Amino acid sequence: MLAAAVAVSAPHGTKLAPDPIHAKPASERRTIAGEWSFANGVVLFYRTRAKNAETYTDQVVMQRPSVFCPQVNDQAGQIVLHRVKRSRLFTGTWQWFYTSNCTFAGYGRVTIRVWWSDQTAIFVSYPPPGLDGPSTTFVLERLK
Repeated sequence: MLAAAVAVSAPHGTKLAPDPIHAKPASERRTIAGEWSFANGVVLFYRTRAKNAETYTDQVVMQRPSVFCPQVNDQAGQIVLHRVKRSRLFTGTWQWFYTSNCTFAGYGRVTIRVWWSDQTAIFVSYPPPGLDGPSTTFVLERLK
């Protein structure tokens, strides 16, 4: 096994500029919090006031244009996420609705992984337990 150490040489007393990627507080790096494009719509994820957990929910800024049952689907608060400790992975639930009658179908599992760039995330949604169907994957792009 090999290991290498790199030292930075600077005259004593010289202040080195911080690396801008690491200068951000850890809580602000690679988080789902913020505004994201989502299947031609816009969603804002924000941290809730849940105690003892890093929990996030959604606010729909602009509904996806192709969404079925727009009166009940794509409404604020339908996605609830929990950050997996010290990671860029968020897991939680998303409310699902039947396409035939727009009634509540259950809570499907969702996972979101924020890329290292902090500008893109992969959103994977699974049907609620007991319902057949494939998972659905979306690519989210950070807007703010």
